Amino acid sequence: MVQPSPAPTVVDGRNMYEEGTVVTLTANQYEGLVNFSNWSDGRTESEITITMNGDYDITALYEQADIIAGWDFYRRGNNGRPADFYAEGNDVDAFCLVNEADGTTSVWLDKSTEAAGGYESFKGAAVNWRTGETEGDVGHYYWKTSLNAEAFTDLQLQFQMMYNYNAYT
Repeated sequence: MVQPSPAPTVVDGRNMYEEGTVVTLTANQYEGLVNFSNWSDGRTESEITITMNGDYDITALYEQADIIAGWDFYRRGNNGRPADFYAEGNDVDAFCLVNEADGTTSVWLDKSTEAAGGYESFKGAAVNWRTGETEGDVGHYYWKTSLNAEAFTDLQLQFQMMYNYNAYT
């Protein structure tokens, strides 16, 4: 959820920079899901710079928004995915791609931020790449989840979907 610029060179799982490199760290915001609070060194701006002249360990701290359940598709996963964020005590069901004809669940194309490795220009996503009865017919699959909203009032549903036709008929 933090974007470094310029990108580091990774050596033995550690982000490395040449001494003197000025690195900008940007804490991403996920409106309605999590809100950036502050950095572990106390700074509150969502974008900070560090001149690399030693080892640094800095963490972006977030507060969960008042939600029942949410998915940001940052981490890998493509079938029966539990919520990435959820209210304490909520028994949220997994997020699934369901075949309308027989009710079975199906895997989706994992375009999470981790899985896509920065390849995609948008945030992480779950992609329905299944065809229906005819080529290009995706109308026989739908996204499904369920949750317990008994303890909540004045509910608002928020979701984002996009259509991408550049790779499939």
